[in-house]
Amino acid sequence: MQRFEGKAALITGSASGIGLATTKRLAGEGARILACDANADLLRKEVQALADQGFDVTPWVFDVRDSAACDGAVAQAVARFGKLDILCNIAGVLMFKHFTDLTDEEWARVFAINVNGVFAMCRAAIPHLLATRGNIVNIASVAGMVGVPYNAPYSASKAAVLNLSRALAVEYASRGPARQCRLSGIGADADDQRHHAARQRRTAGIRPAVALDRSRAPRRDRRRGRLPGFG
Repeated sequence: MQRFEGKAALITGSASGIGLATTKRLAGEGARILACDANADLLRKEVQALADQGFDVTPWVFDVRDSAACDGAVAQAVARFGKLDILCNIAGVLMFKHFTDLTDEEWARVFAINVNGVFAMCRAAIPHLLATRGNIVNIASVAGMVGVPYNAPYSASKAAVLNLSRALAVEYASRGPARQCRLSGIGADADDQRHHAARQRRTAGIRPAVALDRSRAPRRDRRRGRLPGFG
């Protein structure tokens, strides 16, 4: 028996990156999946490839910035599968730019996707996950713990995701659902983070002006890539 056989999952950001990799892995482990993304063409292409392999994956196009659409996605998953066992909040966006050059619209867009979308999806899904004692997986980043220069909106938004996950863990500790907060592959420690930021600055044509304080870099469980206290 496969690990996720009979489980129903909703995954955001399924068209590419970590979201697509998660969709493929859970599908391969037997889960039935509502694969969600705002990129309709790419999502349908990837889902069709999985369907051609015999996996039970359904595409659902929506934007996590729309809270009503988040409600609708959860409702669609429950209608299709009869329940919801797993919510993976993976949709996200990052931006490298000088802090003083950021516009209100750019700051708001990062938070709308990275934070508000996670909030809206959790709010809609938790009543159903309580019924199945299911799981929420939120994707954060080392950037939310260390801070990355020229990347203030992303760093701040991922710090918010970490603490939202902590708050939900406490609030629902006795009732479920189980919560997990995973760090994305931006870097396992401060050295990795520094090199990643340097590559992104070069790509954006930004000259370095600030250095990360590596002495304050938190450690994580290298065996499983977890933030201490979660999962």
